[in-house]
Amino acid sequence: ARPSSPNSSATNSPATNAKSRRSASSRNNPPLRCRPGTPACNSSARERASHIAKPRIKANELDPWRENIRELASRPNVYCKISGMVTEADYQLCSPAQLAPYVEHVIEVFGPKRLMLGSDWPVCTLRASIRQWVTALLEIISSRPVAEQAKLLSENADRLYGLKM
Repeated sequence: ARPSSPNSSATNSPATNAKSRRSASSRNNPPLRCRPGTPACNSSARERASHIAKPRIKANELDPWRENIRELASRPNVYCKISGMVTEADYQLCSPAQLAPYVEHVIEVFGPKRLMLGSDWPVCTLRASIRQWVTALLEIISSRPVAEQAKLLSENADRLYGLKM
């Protein structure tokens, strides 16, 4: 057994450091059920990026998230769920204005046919009610054509998940 020193701790273990590196890198690499170069990402299988790939909304950071989500959107088989945003935002300042640049960017890069509303319930209720989240999103997309709004709010999810609503 190796003796422990006053400076060593479980938080400095190789396993913990590796986990921290993975956690930190996940902020720069969008969560996706497939990884670049795997057959699923290069096929017609439908994949989705959840929570708009967790940008750092509280810090008002658009980059490198913006470039990473653009790269994901370049794959025609990847859809994006607009969800999980209120828990990433500044609790005191969370508003449609703070969320809008992120929503507008995913609409720009994915287009209205590959986006869908998600709630992230019950986690989102740590910061906002479902009503508050949907109201904020509706305010952000209110200037978009009604047909685009319908796609984002329900039609795309119906199509992707094969729902008969």
